[in-house]
Amino acid sequence: MSGTVFKKYLERMMRSVRFQIGVLYTSVLGAILLIYSVILYFNLSYILYREMDANLERKSLAIMKTVKVYSRLLEPPPSGEMLGIKRVIHIYDVERKELIQWPVIMKVDRAWKREIDRLGLDRDYIAVISPKGYVLNRSKNMTGQAFKRLRAVFREEPADKIRVVNAISKDLKLRIMAWPVINRNRVKYTIVIATPIEPPLFTLKSKMKDILFTIFIVLVFTSALGSFFVANIFRPIAEITKAARTISYKDMSKRVEKKLADAEIIALVDAFNDMISRLEKSFQYIEEFSSNVSHELKTPIAIIRGESEIALRSPKNEEEYRKAIGIILEESQRMLRTIDDLLLLARLDYRPNVFKFEKTDLVAFIAEIYEQAALVAQSKNISVFIDAAVSPLIINADKLHLRRLFFNLVDNAVKFTPSAGRITFTVKREGAKAVVAVSDTGAGIAEEYLPKIFERFFSVDRTQRATGSGSGLGLSIVKSIANIHQADIRVTSELHKGTTFFITFPLL
Repeated sequence: MSGTVFKKYLERMMRSVRFQIGVLYTSVLGAILLIYSVILYFNLSYILYREMDANLERKSLAIMKTVKVYSRLLEPPPSGEMLGIKRVIHIYDVERKELIQWPVIMKVDRAWKREIDRLGLDRDYIAVISPKGYVLNRSKNMTGQAFKRLRAVFREEPADKIRVVNAISKDLKLRIMAWPVINRNRVKYTIVIATPIEPPLFTLKSKMKDILFTIFIVLVFTSALGSFFVANIFRPIAEITKAARTISYKDMSKRVEKKLADAEIIALVDAFNDMISRLEKSFQYIEEFSSNVSHELKTPIAIIRGESEIALRSPKNEEEYRKAIGIILEESQRMLRTIDDLLLLARLDYRPNVFKFEKTDLVAFIAEIYEQAALVAQSKNISVFIDAAVSPLIINADKLHLRRLFFNLVDNAVKFTPSAGRITFTVKREGAKAVVAVSDTGAGIAEEYLPKIFERFFSVDRTQRATGSGSGLGLSIVKSIANIHQADIRVTSELHKGTTFFITFPLL
């Protein structure tokens, strides 16, 4: 059972973004350090080999110059050169009886011994090869494996150019330089010096081991440090997850605190908190809306049910049945109008794409509204007037919904304006905007109710709606349509004197 739990934990951990980021971070850093180490290795190898070649070149030149000095002091060439080569290679084995011109030779010998010590020639393998490939002379240590490697490398006839090669075997690793001595465009002999490359290679490998160990330490340290930073970065996300699990429709007050976090995480926290705030408002709206809808539909349903029960309780004459049916029909129509208005508001709030905007002359549009409003107001003997600008005022509008906006205002004006009253349309330009005012001489609205008139189902006198034909949603629809048209709407009113609605549209 424990193995299964560990396996699930391991799978969950491997699917964790924190774990994947940590692995990615460590892998990328490790790859960078490894590539850097490889580049450093080859660069150091190049530097070491270049330094060895420079040393071999200095040694070859020193041997060649010293052979020339000895050649001039010893027998004439070519025997003098051979003696000089022998003396240079075996300076410590030369007997005193072989010396000629004793003081001068002794001085050269001392100088050459100092040069041998300075250059470290005593540790190298030295040989002189003829143009035919024969070994003319060689150092005492040039035996066995070293001599075989030398013969294998220079089996062919030596070239007239300096050559540098590696001779590497299981037991011996040498860097060999062949320096041809040329006289009158002819190779007289070739000085071959082989130096062990084990010491520098050992140093290089030792350094690389230190570097690899350092890389391992750095990766362990940076992995731990990276895990700390990743955990710190993802802490707000964990809090968001915790908050999301505790939030329900019963309590949406929980918010994620913006602590020390990166700008991107702060933006995510802000977006999450804003989303919860919007959801909280939405739930509040749904709760209020459901309560209002329930209340608004409860009254007509109760009336319909009551009239039906009265009609069925005892036999009635035709007139009484007609009256009951008429009341039921009227309440049913009122319910249908309320439902239609609710559906329209839902479309306006959540499906603004139903609007089809086009360039519209507001002056001509209000003129059409004026003519239709005059016909509606005739039944109550209400006069309708218009005061419009002469030049066109072009706005971006959906004519169908904009007509709904103004007819709702006209309907309210006709409903609350007494007979012989007046309704006035005013259209004018104010800077880069067009203002339409719809005024009436009706009952007016008390000042304390003005901030609430655009709320859904709000009514100053609910008895008016209990007997009237309105749904209490007309001004809410007006507000929604104005918002979608990016228009501002405000209202002024005075009791018993009238009300004026101002709608301000941005001009194109």
